[in-house]
Amino acid sequence: MQRRQREGLRAASVVAFAVLAAMVLLASSQVLTSLADGGGFAGIRGSAINRQGEIVKEAIERSGSHSYHIINYNSPGATGAPAIAAYLVDRLAARGDLDHLTPNPKSATMDWDVVAEAMQFAV
Repeated sequence: MQRRQREGLRAASVVAFAVLAAMVLLASSQVLTSLADGGGFAGIRGSAINRQGEIVKEAIERSGSHSYHIINYNSPGATGAPAIAAYLVDRLAARGDLDHLTPNPKSATMDWDVVAEAMQFAV
């Protein structure tokens, strides 16, 4: 790459960074203004886009040899937390990721077998 091309790319990247920084500042000021006005905080959730340019509505699950990733999960807030937690425990147990754990002898406030049965997971 010639010097002139490198300088052009450097200048373009500086401009792109400045535009991105301005967009972040504008979005931040709008969120802060909304909070100050008592409008609450709704949050902005990025969505995955497939190769056809369509928004992916479902969560995407990817597993690695030592990891399990949930991508594109749009939580409904605290109401979704117990359900997704139960689902993830079931998925990890099905993969064998929890086989090394031993049951806790203390009585728990939630019985996993009851939850799993209600959600139609294998017990």
